[in-house]
Amino acid sequence: MKFAGDVTRVEWNASAAVTGAGFGDVEITLCETSLTQLTTSFRGNYGGNTPALIYSNSWLVVTTTGDQWFGFDCAKPFAYGGVKNLVVEMRWRRDNEKTVTSWHFDTKPAFRLNAVGTYGAEQGKLGTWCSRHRFTYTGVGVAPTSLGRVRALFR
Repeated sequence: MKFAGDVTRVEWNASAAVTGAGFGDVEITLCETSLTQLTTSFRGNYGGNTPALIYSNSWLVVTTTGDQWFGFDCAKPFAYGGVKNLVVEMRWRRDNEKTVTSWHFDTKPAFRLNAVGTYGAEQGKLGTWCSRHRFTYTGVGVAPTSLGRVRALFR
């Protein structure tokens, strides 16, 4: 995204059908960062900024029929400045061991994924791929301005 606005929804693109994949104590955060690729440190990837909690749920069930978008409305819109990169972080404490497979793309040589199997971990393993995401947002309007001068003559 290269325009400022309020992010109101985050979605992933599932690549295969899944029935009832369950995730407990789910949290999704967004955070702007000046980094151009991820490091192994979850906190370090925020670039000194504070991530905003946009979604939480005590138990989330995901069901898809195949190549389909699934996602979550933000509890509160996330004000995105439109210049920096955006870190999307999803974490959960427990699950029912059903996988939700999503479409992704190769990002070699840049690291665009940092994942680990422990909720409270400070460090993760890097990967050179990224899930396909879609963001819904409302753009920020242009402030009214007055430029130049107009002269007209009417008879």
